[in-house]
Amino acid sequence: MTNYAINRVDPIYRMLFEREDAGRGTKDGLPKIAHNVVASFKGRPNKELKLIDPREVFKKLGITTSFPGETLFHSIENYLSAAKKHPIISQSYGNVSRVDKNGKQGVVVSMNKLDEKNGARYMRMLLIYAFKLGALRNGKDLRVQHVGNKLVIYHSRQGKANPKRQPDI
Repeated sequence: MTNYAINRVDPIYRMLFEREDAGRGTKDGLPKIAHNVVASFKGRPNKELKLIDPREVFKKLGITTSFPGETLFHSIENYLSAAKKHPIISQSYGNVSRVDKNGKQGVVVSMNKLDEKNGARYMRMLLIYAFKLGALRNGKDLRVQHVGNKLVIYHSRQGKANPKRQPDI
């Protein structure tokens, strides 16, 4: 079974993408975000699919608010906890916890029914949607890095990571 065929059956995939001929998508009139959110796996979705309007995704998730916090990572933790109230997100992702190790902060998210590649890609899209709609605010680049069956979200200059090292947090 191809990766594309597997993705089509993921409920979270159907929530974030639609067929190209559906008539809606990334021409959403929303501003571009001023920083990078990069996943540890490169690549773009299948050409015949395009992203659903972020407002529609937030409507499906039942999220209508922004997520202020003491730090960006408090906000991300609150956002992901709110998103996990939706059954598709709670089936796809597990526990969300904020970490602070040696002064470096981040958020760790466990993955339930997603492989590392798709888990990182979908998380990246959920974060970009939140920034586009103003639910999260940040002036720094972020990286979504897979580490085993978990994702670590942390600040990273231009979203880059040292490929020989795992994140410090």
